[in-house]
Amino acid sequence: MTKTKIYIFLCLIFVSGLFAQRKSEELLIKLKTAETDTAKCNILIELIDNETDNTIWPKYNEQLKSIANKYTNSSSEKEKQIFLKYLAESINNDGFLAQNNGNTLQAIQLYRKALEIRFDIRDKEGIANSLNNIGFLYYQQLDYKRAIEYYLKGIKIHKEIGDNAGMATTLNNLATIYKEQGDTARAVTNMLESLKLRKIVGDKRGEAYTYNNLATIYYQKGNIKEAYLYIHNGLKIREEIGDKAGAASSYNSLGAMSGYVNENEKAIDYYNKALDLGKEVGDKHSVCLSLLNLGAMYNKTGNVNKAKDYFEQSLQIARELGFPNDIKKPARELYQINKNLGNTKKALEMFELTVKMEDSLSLAKTKELGVDRYTVKNYLNRMSEDSLNALILKDKLVDQIVNKLVIIEKQRNKNNGFIAALVVVFILLVALLFKRRSSVNKS
Repeated sequence: MTKTKIYIFLCLIFVSGLFAQRKSEELLIKLKTAETDTAKCNILIELIDNETDNTIWPKYNEQLKSIANKYTNSSSEKEKQIFLKYLAESINNDGFLAQNNGNTLQAIQLYRKALEIRFDIRDKEGIANSLNNIGFLYYQQLDYKRAIEYYLKGIKIHKEIGDNAGMATTLNNLATIYKEQGDTARAVTNMLESLKLRKIVGDKRGEAYTYNNLATIYYQKGNIKEAYLYIHNGLKIREEIGDKAGAASSYNSLGAMSGYVNENEKAIDYYNKALDLGKEVGDKHSVCLSLLNLGAMYNKTGNVNKAKDYFEQSLQIARELGFPNDIKKPARELYQINKNLGNTKKALEMFELTVKMEDSLSLAKTKELGVDRYTVKNYLNRMSEDSLNALILKDKLVDQIVNKLVIIEKQRNKNNGFIAALVVVFILLVALLFKRRSSVNKS
């Protein structure tokens, strides 16, 4: 890249950031001169929507909540209804912040509280928004059935009231689940419908988000050219509107595509840009993903120590966020690295953590092993128990798994990395348990 191109690129980022900053400054001036609390609440909502920095917009949200709370006991029913709507909006925003910080239980409680208020005042648009938010939380907890249930309820209301913007968001979220389930045709159909609606309503941020999701699908199908086109379309919009959190997502996607075609240095550069932007706006999930991606790239290029450091940083944040899929990925990588380095104790710890996550062993895999995932989870949760009954339980389960794995190995006559890891770890565990059993019997 030439110096001229670098200069142009930097100018684009500067101008887009300046645009968002100017809009916020204009809104703050309007806020100071607003004569009614209704006008102030509307301006505060605009400020919150315009600001992507999680360290800034919560201050506006607190002001919104403070004003709304003053009218919850108003003698005027009409006035009360108006400000209860603003109150629900502020509580919903609190839920989003809690979710972003990894406080899942608090987030769902706040979303439900907002939903209750919206039901009471018959705010259909708000109800649909709350249903979508709760559905997204279930999606992050890997409960796809309940997530789809909430999304479909939301879409029904969006259609009923003609809310194209809300329907576009929910269609995109629904498409993400279909993508996770391998139904790419349905995922693309929903995303394209979402993209069409977002263009109609002028939702630039949502349009960019959908471009990014479409790119992911084409990338997974191996259509890199199409994926690049969608990513760059989305990144261009995000830089125009100053959406730094969104730009971080685009850079992570560009990094993945560069890594796919073995442009490793370029991939690392993209991931570092994503990491910097994620840190700047306080987006923990984005930072977690960027660290994971950097770890994967350094592992790929043979810099194991640097990879291990990035994976450990990613795991630390993932644990703070509490989402199983985010925890599973760095834990699995750290298991393999520590196993290769001969750090048996740490490898076993990371293996246990991987299995504990809801999706670490798929239903098909656990059925193949002859045990269900809940038995495995229960077994792992009881590993710290010191009773003889606990030891017997461990011995039986370990024997069951190891015997099943030996049969599978003979049948397939090939080396499956994950199965081989199970054999090694559990045989080691069997040896340790029998040694411990011997000590118990002697005492």
